[in-house]
Amino acid sequence: MNTLVQTEGLGSNILPVVNQLRTKLIAGNNEWSINYKNVWSEDGRKNVPDDDGIQEGPSDERSPFNYGNTWVGFIHSHPEGKFNIFSWLDIGALKLVHTDSNNDFNDEIFIMAVAPNNITYTLRVNNIQTLIDKIGADMQNAKGSNDDEKRKNIMRGMAEKYTESNNLEQKFLELYGDYGISLYEATDANLSNWKRLELDENDNETVNETPCN
Repeated sequence: MNTLVQTEGLGSNILPVVNQLRTKLIAGNNEWSINYKNVWSEDGRKNVPDDDGIQEGPSDERSPFNYGNTWVGFIHSHPEGKFNIFSWLDIGALKLVHTDSNNDFNDEIFIMAVAPNNITYTLRVNNIQTLIDKIGADMQNAKGSNDDEKRKNIMRGMAEKYTESNNLEQKFLELYGDYGISLYEATDANLSNWKRLELDENDNETVNETPCN
């Protein structure tokens, strides 16, 4: 996470962008997002925000993201009244960004969610084949006559489970912790420190926190 937050050299200096997205979190707002791409600079190869800046999504649960050879990830808002944690669609987006990006950037692929009360989460890939297999199995097993219907039904089932839970981090990890991904949360509003969140191996009701800094 350090490279994303750093303000000099190869750092992406994401805090101003995150603060801008924090102004978009009012209940009833659509999601907003900004994409990051890999470019060469005088300091070397680095990840920078898209020239188009922050873009409004079509709904309060969807926002635009780019994927392809140079794209490495995106940051998006989860407005008030929606789930703070990542959705199944977010995980699917992470898979697309990772599989379509240049292999040299694999370790840099990320997606980030900015939520109310200075909550900020990041997802990274630790096993892309597991992620591909899990998303593929979800689509194969979902009800629906086409991919759009299947995605809607998957999201509906996820929303029911999230709504029933009083700990969204635990529920997310219970549902998706074995998808070949890693979940991180910023411990302060300035994104200076992060922690990795994982289910306890002996008690899946407990979320263990491991500092990253």
